[in-house]
Amino acid sequence: MEIKSVAKFIKSVSKWNRRRLDRRHNQKVLLEPVNIPNDGKFVVLTTRHCLHVAYLIKDALERIGRTVSVITDEPANGFSKSFHFVICPQMFPKLPGQYVAFQMEQSVHHRWFTPQYFDILKKATAVLDYSVRNISFLEENGFSYNKIYYVPIDVRNRKSFGVCCDEKKYDVLFYGDASNERRKRFLGELSKEFDVKVVTNLFGEELHRELLSAKVVVNVHYYENALLETTRIYECLSLGVSVVSEESSNMGEYPHLLGRIHFTPIDNVVAMTAKVRQVLNGEVSTEYGINSANSVVGGNLFDYYFYRFLLAHDLMSFAEFVDQTEHQINLNFDVLCLGLPESIKRKESFDRDNSMGFGYFPGIRHGLGWVGCGLSYKYLANISKKRGLSTLAICEDDVFLKSGWMERFKNVRSYLNHRAQGWDLFCGLLTDFHAETSIRRIDCFLNENFIEVDKMTGMVFNIYGVRAFDKLMQWDENDRIVQSNTIDRYIESCGDLSIVTVFPFLVGHKDDLNSTLWGNAQNSHYNEMISRSERDLMSEMEKMKSEI
Repeated sequence: MEIKSVAKFIKSVSKWNRRRLDRRHNQKVLLEPVNIPNDGKFVVLTTRHCLHVAYLIKDALERIGRTVSVITDEPANGFSKSFHFVICPQMFPKLPGQYVAFQMEQSVHHRWFTPQYFDILKKATAVLDYSVRNISFLEENGFSYNKIYYVPIDVRNRKSFGVCCDEKKYDVLFYGDASNERRKRFLGELSKEFDVKVVTNLFGEELHRELLSAKVVVNVHYYENALLETTRIYECLSLGVSVVSEESSNMGEYPHLLGRIHFTPIDNVVAMTAKVRQVLNGEVSTEYGINSANSVVGGNLFDYYFYRFLLAHDLMSFAEFVDQTEHQINLNFDVLCLGLPESIKRKESFDRDNSMGFGYFPGIRHGLGWVGCGLSYKYLANISKKRGLSTLAICEDDVFLKSGWMERFKNVRSYLNHRAQGWDLFCGLLTDFHAETSIRRIDCFLNENFIEVDKMTGMVFNIYGVRAFDKLMQWDENDRIVQSNTIDRYIESCGDLSIVTVFPFLVGHKDDLNSTLWGNAQNSHYNEMISRSERDLMSEMEKMKSEI
């Protein structure tokens, strides 16, 4: 996520003209938040195959005090004015007038994505999807990431099911469509050695009782290159049932399942048979995996990302979001990278370059992108302050780490630790050098020029101290005046922070990526501003040195 300035401001323009430029820029690229009229209630319309997902939504909404009902058909008196989530919307002959679609098909086989289905998704207020692979496919087919939200499936609380079964009647259970040749081949081989139960067209409590009656549930793909069937897998995990599954073509999305699911190579019946035998003989065990080596968000991923969607549409408050998710956040990284998983190219660019072990924080979103960005910083500052952290380093996913930056970063840390005057915020790249900026002090330390200034605009790579946490926590997300309240302009206006930068700047930014805040504007339009900022800072430094 990128937080630089609102437009390519020239310092000599008048304040009136600056506001006019801001307004013109906003009219081109800002997305208005979607307000869906509703009666204060929520309805989840779902196919019976996806009841697990429907009840994940219901559980999450009820935890924040919302009224929710789950239905599998259109009511006899028609759809109400409630806020509707529709899971697998292509399966229903009629849909509510306004709805949020939960897309559950697999993009590895395009036959499901007909023109009619694309039209259904385009008519939706927003589209939720469980896989970043699917999101990439949708974006390649003309969908803006602004409309799509990553919401991965996860487990439900075991107590939510209300069913139990003390007797294990089957060695192996498979549920789903067992009619295709690929699954028939697997199940036929497994049946030679084990008592195999095949379940089709069974849902809800009846299905759950059958799952609990099995020692092992096997997951066999319909297609060889299939995405992981997370709805089926997490339904089993919620019940505490052991699962043996083929690996999938998108295993990289699920490092947290590696210790919890017994995976076998794709299309290897012999390996699956051997793994089932090991599980039945108690030769292997399961344990909770980690979400990923650089994941900042742990715990139940569905909860975090679903609440993130609600906050994006003002369907829950920021305070509620903090209360429900703060326990999931791991801040034990030298640097956190703030980004959006729905912005595929930027996320891939960060992943390629993340050899430094930065933590990845999936930022908060909002219908107004700059509001979501500000909320992300406010959220991290809030948690940092509660946990008693003295500093937090945050970069954005378009940061360009210059050659030798790591050694310079160590020098920055050393200088800040030894600085007698204290400091509140270190800025690694001044994107825009404000005309009224005052240089308070210049220090030479470890062959670096450290400059203290009273204003800054630039969020590409910063280190925040405790007083900066306080300022970020005071940012008002309900103030929607873009000209003054983007998070960087807000910090710039504070005036009472001790801000330190280094020259030459510690980092750059990747100008081949697009903005996630201002439409599809390319980062290259910041190049002139950054160059001007460098020239102006250098000029002010020379002027100050000449006066000493």
